[in-house]
Amino acid sequence: EDSKKMGLIHHIGMVERSAGYAAGNKMASMRTFNKVFCINHAPGIEGLESRYKGFEEAMADLGIQYVAEIAVPEDNVVGFISAVEESVQEEGDWDGIGMLLGGSNYPSAMPGTTELKERHEKFVIGSFDINDLHYQAIDNGNILFGIDQQPYLQGYLPIPILTHAATTKTKQFLLNHAIATGPAFIL
Repeated sequence: EDSKKMGLIHHIGMVERSAGYAAGNKMASMRTFNKVFCINHAPGIEGLESRYKGFEEAMADLGIQYVAEIAVPEDNVVGFISAVEESVQEEGDWDGIGMLLGGSNYPSAMPGTTELKERHEKFVIGSFDINDLHYQAIDNGNILFGIDQQPYLQGYLPIPILTHAATTKTKQFLLNHAIATGPAFIL
């Protein structure tokens, strides 16, 4: 909607709220849990907040308790772990707890998640973003999935669209304003 207000021909990328909703459904289809949290390294960023809102809506539709959004430091693993453990306020293996990392290409994300999985082995976690640490965490069973919004496509697709618009003198040639490049789930 914001891209329409700005007069852009298309939005190319991931519709964040829909991606958060899809993340909730994917997580619930993969494991059983009865309450969830979102882990936020950048409170107030609209894209992240939209992801969490979509995730919360999915949980409501599935009858799973959405507890809270947990603010964590992006550059402090000890602070990351402390913030999550203080918010969950439970001991043991955390059976029945699910978490979503709203973005995770920051220094404390994967090390913090790995340490939490060592301390509380039964909680489940999914993540936005994907990198080498994510692939390792997926392979090791520390996270269920990573969500890729396919930045290559986000960078490439505007070129033929703008070329077409410039050569045909038209502003619209696709029926959908939003061209979704994600969420693509990496399992």
